[in-house]
Parts: sequence; C-alpha cells; structure tokens
Amino acid sequence: MNSNNLEVIPFIIEFVGTYLYVLVNFLTRDPLIIAVIIGILFIVSGFLFNYKGDFNPALTFPKFLTSYSLDKVSIIKIVFQFFAGIMAFLTYKIFVYKKDGN
Repeated sequence: MNSNNLEVIPFIIEFVGTYLYVLVNFLTRDPLIIAVIIGILFIVSGFLFNYKGDFNPALTFPKFLTSYSLDKVSIIKIVFQFFAGIMAFLTYKIFVYKKDGN
C-alpha cells in the first residue's frame, strides 16, 4: 500500500466523525445519544484505524496552540471538521425540509 494513502485516513476519519457527531446532535438533541455516538466514534477510530480523532475544532485548536500536533496537520483537520459540520447541517436541513414538506 502506498504511504501517501495512509496519510489521508486521519483526515477522512475526522470528516466522517465530525459529520456524524454534528448530524446526531442536530437530529436528536439528546445528550445520552450524542455521548454514545462519540464513544462509538472514539472506539472505532482508535481500535480499527489506530487513530484518536478529535471530531471537534474546539479540541483541535487548543492542541494547535500548544503545539501538541503539527501546525499543518491541525489546520487541515480543522478545515475537514469545518466542512463536515457544514455538510451535517445541510443534511439536517434536507431531513427537516422533507419532514415539514416545505
């Protein structure tokens, strides 16, 4: 397998994880369900992909400020998280639009 493909996996995990986190938040507003989803995301990303995702720019940004991770990597993760949040919101709006029939 090409090592360049492996470098993209953390960003895909960040995107999917953030997307699911934000979408479940919009759809349910239930803290218990949101906590379960976050727990599942951490378990899946950690055990299956050996990657501990942040899934939240509020977590990635302080790591960036304290140089916990590489600056370039943190910025790319934040961009992926930002776009995942936008996609989750748009998905939510599609669900609401079809539900309301507007």
